[in-house]
Amino acid sequence: MKNYIFLIKKTFKRNHKLYSIRSESILIYLFSLVSYVITPFFLIFNIRPNTITFLNFLIAITSIALIFLGQAKFFILGITLYFVFRVFDFCDGNVARLTNQASFYGRFLDSILDIFYESFLILSIGFYCFKYYNSEELFFLAIVSSIFSIYSTCIHDKYSSLVRWLNEENKTKFTPYLRKKYFARIGFIMNDLNNLFLIFLLFFKKNLKMFLILSTLFFSSFIFTSIINLSKHFYSARMVLRHQAQDKRTYEKRKVK
Repeated sequence: MKNYIFLIKKTFKRNHKLYSIRSESILIYLFSLVSYVITPFFLIFNIRPNTITFLNFLIAITSIALIFLGQAKFFILGITLYFVFRVFDFCDGNVARLTNQASFYGRFLDSILDIFYESFLILSIGFYCFKYYNSEELFFLAIVSSIFSIYSTCIHDKYSSLVRWLNEENKTKFTPYLRKKYFARIGFIMNDLNNLFLIFLLFFKKNLKMFLILSTLFFSSFIFTSIINLSKHFYSARMVLRHQAQDKRTYEKRKVK
């Protein structure tokens, strides 16, 4: 027990500055706090960060499959696993930092998993609305929401990689990530709303009208958030990425080396 308490304190001390109530949404911050209690178990059993990521992949697959079955009891379990996924999503990073195993490959796996799970979670809930409540409109809205979600994440990653490239070639210091720079609080609020909508869906699964309203709000909030994200990245790209690309010069320098 003493060792477990010690590991909790150690995990908190190493990671708590990365996630604060000022720089994250409220629920994401709460998930990070819960992860400090779970992380010691992975440390005690010497489970590697990438193994935790793979375990989280299995949780994501199971969650999506259960919701796609279109039955109320499985829907509850599928959404519950989503929140387990969110907590474990912090655990692999916690372990990586504590054991000095952090790598860009790990970050790559983690980011790909987030894109995969978020988009298919939206689709699975839309399919549930279609199969359980016969709502073709919500299924279509879910498809649109899923596409927006994917594009929103892709433009974020593409923008950040190009800005890093720009900084390297032109010795500039532009911020690669805009998530916490423009309209940050709106993004945090929308993230909390998305999670709250999922929680409310569990309580109103037998109330047809409320369930469909909440599902509509859930899908619409993803579309709205994605539009905000796409807009601010296009705006910033127009201002920042006007510098001339020195692809040939960079290639020649590397060739000489």
